[in-house]
Amino acid sequence: MSMGQTIFRNARVFDGSGAELAEGQDVLIEGDVIREVSSSRIASRTAEVIDLAGAVLMPGLIDAHVHVTDWGATPAGLVHQPASYTAIRAARNLERMLLRGFTTVRDACGADFGLAAAVEEGLIESPRLYYVGRALSATGGHGDFRARGDDTDACGCADRGLSIVVDGEAACRRAARDT
Repeated sequence: MSMGQTIFRNARVFDGSGAELAEGQDVLIEGDVIREVSSSRIASRTAEVIDLAGAVLMPGLIDAHVHVTDWGATPAGLVHQPASYTAIRAARNLERMLLRGFTTVRDACGADFGLAAAVEEGLIESPRLYYVGRALSATGGHGDFRARGDDTDACGCADRGLSIVVDGEAACRRAARDT
């Protein structure tokens, strides 16, 4: 099976190896692989040619700490929002990350298997998504969003929040396996 080719012509290339941009470059992409970068014209009979007119071409960015389900509600407030609404807001957040140049993001808590599956299946425009599930927090820790004096069950077993409250080794192991 033949992979499509694209030539980006007249690019200012930033490759990360230095601070300078390489001017007037041609970049040949085959499928999802960069095959050649050259200051001379790259010839191909079948490649689609896109003239970048001096725009900057660079590798995709990676953000290793995002919360794609964060859309302005407080972390505690997310629990009271419909999961469908939060998922749609997360899809919009992911698309905006992609448009800002991020090709890979690692969600530090909040995203789940369903959102990752939607990204993998191409149902939403998104960077590559790695997710960890919900954050694990001890009672009273940074992920325990109960108000002072709230004595409700803190296990987080049925909520849609960013974290799950766990205490002790056994609870941590179980939650880590379920996340």
